[in-house]
Amino acid sequence: MRRLRRSPHASLATSVGEVRLDNAPSVTFLNLHTHPTSRSVRVAQILQLIDFTLFRSSRANLLPLVLTGDLNAEPKSLEIELLRNVLLLRDGYLDANGGSYGASCTYCRANDLSWTFGNRVIDFTLYRSSPDIELSAHQSEINLQGNGKFGPLSDHFGVRTQLNWKVRTPVLLASDSPELKERLDLARRTLQKANAVLVKDGSPAMLKAAGLASRLIRRLSETLPMSVDRLYRLK
Repeated sequence: MRRLRRSPHASLATSVGEVRLDNAPSVTFLNLHTHPTSRSVRVAQILQLIDFTLFRSSRANLLPLVLTGDLNAEPKSLEIELLRNVLLLRDGYLDANGGSYGASCTYCRANDLSWTFGNRVIDFTLYRSSPDIELSAHQSEINLQGNGKFGPLSDHFGVRTQLNWKVRTPVLLASDSPELKERLDLARRTLQKANAVLVKDGSPAMLKAAGLASRLIRRLSETLPMSVDRLYRLK
């Protein structure tokens, strides 16, 4: 594994690297654990990740990207919105299972090791294709739930996802296409929601993170670096 240069501003618990498996292309791989109780801190952490991945890494945008981890946020949360709408990630479990988690959970009251009285999905396998390599979720399941002889290994169940890949010729949206405008508008609106959460928090650290959200909005309103432009224009 080749480690990518890490942003000096990154303070979240994350591992970032370039990984190549046998007979497969290189991918940017991120393993992430966000704050367990504070939504504001999670939002700030994910903004740092977006800043690093989109604008500070020289290679992350050139490769397919896979992100796994305990995000302590549910599928319809702002945190996942940021990853989906700004970093353009897809949820492998949803793609492989008809777009729904149904009654599934990864942090579950049935797990004797957990501290919860409810059932939540807070662990994910997310992914994004690159201009030259298309990823797709072939199958995905919640695993590591234990069996009759052995209990689960953790207070969280696991998520195992099989991703397929194929080489492709990139097809890009026109720079003036309505679809591209809508995609960028959605990213900026999601960042504005993040900014509002952080400003409402009001602590010095969160106000600093709100400044990062504002800078990201400006970056997505200006002429984009070529690698970011290609990602947003991919059909």
